[in-house]
Amino acid sequence: MLTIEEYIAQRKKEDRLNELNMDERNENTKICVNYVFDYFHTYLTVGELDEPKLELQNLDAEKLKKYRSQLPEYDSSIVEWLVRKIKHK
Repeated sequence: MLTIEEYIAQRKKEDRLNELNMDERNENTKICVNYVFDYFHTYLTVGELDEPKLELQNLDAEKLKKYRSQLPEYDSSIVEWLVRKIKHK
């Protein structure tokens, strides 16, 4: 889940918004206000539905971290290959 700053940065990049363009100041203000509105009323609401999915991803990340720590004597490329194989099972 993104923070509001990350969300706005992502949306600005997607929309190719140039907030420094003074000729479009009013339009840019309106667009940015809409980003904030969308973040709180759409993105966070949808994100709440994904909470169990996020918990599962965190659990998977912990398992992979534990698995990685059990393979310290191998070359890092081999460890990453093994972890990718486990991850995609």
